[in-house]
Amino acid sequence: MIRPFMPALLAAALLPAGASAQQVQPGQWEIVTTVRAADLPNGVKADVGKSTTVRSCLTAAEAVKGPKEMLQGNKQCRMNRYVKKDGKLDSQMVCTQGPSTMTATTKGVFTSTSFSNQAQMVMTGPQKMTMNVTSVGKRIGACAK
Repeated sequence: MIRPFMPALLAAALLPAGASAQQVQPGQWEIVTTVRAADLPNGVKADVGKSTTVRSCLTAAEAVKGPKEMLQGNKQCRMNRYVKKDGKLDSQMVCTQGPSTMTATTKGVFTSTSFSNQAQMVMTGPQKMTMNVTSVGKRIGACAK
């Protein structure tokens, strides 16, 4: 259902972290994502309130590019809006796979070593769903070698 869109969801969580080369520090990042509300198809239950922790290495090259540019390489996703100013972010990303379209709208705050955001995802097509999540990320050190 949402599994094909997981790379895009992870990238959406990283959006504030990659705001620009001058504002983000490469290294090991820890991102905690919590489902706040969900309406899933076919009676599937979401673990509302449950958090998932992901660690990801952001290389210097990726930090220079930023997630906006990285997503442009994903033919399934496009950025409709990407506004970052004064430590705040407002973005909208649309991903399409087959007959399904997911729209992720994200608002948040960021520094060079941390971010927090709230995202609303709406999927249309045969597997309709909505989900609200919060993500909190922080740089925890250098990438493992």
